[in-house]
Amino acid sequence: MEGGWKPTRVKYYAGKTAAPAITDDANSGFVVSDIWIDETNDRVYELVDATVGVAVWVQIAGAGQSHDSLADVSADDHHAQSHSVTSHSDVVDATGENLEELTGAGETALHIHDDRYYTETELGLTTANYTSGADKIGTPCIGSPTFSTLGQILDLINSAGRATGGTIVAGSAANTVKVEAGTGFIKATDSDTAELLSFDWAESGDLSVPSGTTRYIGIVYGDPPVADVRTGGTHNLDSEFPLGTVVNEGGTLHIHNNPWWTTDGMTNLIERFQAQGNLVRDEYVGGLVLSVTATRRVVVSGGTLWSRVNEFPFTAFTSVDDAGTFEAYYVDSLGVWRDADLTQYRVDKYNNTAISGTGALADILANRYVNLWVYIEADDDEVAIVYGKAQYTVLATAEAEAPPTSIPPHISAHGILIGRILIKQGVDAPVEVQTVWTTVFSAAQAANHANLSNLNWSTSGHTIDGDIAMGTNKLTGLAVPSTAGDSIRATAKITEAVLESMTDLFNAGTVTGDIIRYNSVSGAWEVSAEPLSFKQINLTPAAAAILDIEGGMWYKSTEKCVYVCTDI
Repeated sequence: MEGGWKPTRVKYYAGKTAAPAITDDANSGFVVSDIWIDETNDRVYELVDATVGVAVWVQIAGAGQSHDSLADVSADDHHAQSHSVTSHSDVVDATGENLEELTGAGETALHIHDDRYYTETELGLTTANYTSGADKIGTPCIGSPTFSTLGQILDLINSAGRATGGTIVAGSAANTVKVEAGTGFIKATDSDTAELLSFDWAESGDLSVPSGTTRYIGIVYGDPPVADVRTGGTHNLDSEFPLGTVVNEGGTLHIHNNPWWTTDGMTNLIERFQAQGNLVRDEYVGGLVLSVTATRRVVVSGGTLWSRVNEFPFTAFTSVDDAGTFEAYYVDSLGVWRDADLTQYRVDKYNNTAISGTGALADILANRYVNLWVYIEADDDEVAIVYGKAQYTVLATAEAEAPPTSIPPHISAHGILIGRILIKQGVDAPVEVQTVWTTVFSAAQAANHANLSNLNWSTSGHTIDGDIAMGTNKLTGLAVPSTAGDSIRATAKITEAVLESMTDLFNAGTVTGDIIRYNSVSGAWEVSAEPLSFKQINLTPAAAAILDIEGGMWYKSTEKCVYVCTDI
């Protein structure tokens, strides 16, 4: 044929699911110029050599074209052909993708097209004053913001502080400490936007902590940064940061290593949040308040729980008109927790684990009180009630009961106590409904003496208000008046001494009008009916001598009057 060309018929092998292999050769019926279409991977191959066992298929179209398909073409040849030039110096628009497979000597030079590209050395710079490699890498921006490089972003989102080491230990001399070598980050100035610098520091020399003083140990900026000691905790947290405190009590050093640790920040923050509890209420959102409405229907307002840095919204709950059910739990004597779905809490049962087998729900005795403990669960947005394990005859004692320490495991792991309902046997209306966010569980019924039926008279705190039926009891602990003629008044606070000496006076059968008073001279109580013979008191017509004594008294029975001499 003309020019050595010869006609041939191209055969297309469609429907293939993979690339051809070297065994897809002349023995398999393939000839040069056959086309292989891999429909699974969207690629097209042409056979250029049908030699048995070493067939060569070249990808001519489709996804994933790369140097892999040019196994027999050298990197330099392929590189030159891909740009249709003999060197990079002829092209300024070559991209990193074009250079993907280049290796070997001279690679750095080949990557330099113009000042828009940086070498590996330049990108690896650790110099300060915004000349590091990180300051040459951009970040996604809107417009032309002030902060646009990776270096600037790292400066802003991280903080000065210790990374590793820096433990405060006793120094080589008395009343001294030293700081061990460490690593960290610091700024050259006290500015929140200053460049953040990574550094290491060497072990310090001895730092003085005089006896009877407290010293604050930290790191301050310098070239290089060093440890310092000061009398107050005044580190600015940018160009200086604390490592701990030392108290010297009479030559004994009390060292508290408490560094300003800022690396692994998110983990440390999560740990700190979790220290508040596995689940905590969102105080800003509020809610999760327990109440009871209608006939023994439970209501819980909506709110949010937090665990670590995850929030768990709680949907408002109500069991009114059977709109929702809650789980009521009790544990049997075998330690197995059992539950039932209810819409109304019960006022006839409590959890008596002394009952053998599975029947641990026992009848509440008449006039007894029981606590029902109410929880919400973060895992399934449900309300659960745990039956109280005791019944009480006195409300104040029921109020003093602490929350249960043993609850169903899934509630312990995924739930939180929100309150309690204090019930009385057989009474629909709750005695009290308390929410832990707003109410401290404490007794509030002691003002009602009926709630003290199990306390005897000698219990402290009893007071007298009105008449007391003594019977055969004796009233002790009363104070003796200090002056003759003083009275014992029921409205006064009387302590000490004993009134048992008065018993005979009362048991003798006093008559209305009798007078009892204490004689401090004789140290005895005196009582008399009319006529009286107390000094300066006479209830019969008296002699002038009696009347002429200042303070003398004369009782005129016919007029039912008492006359007092005020001036002799």
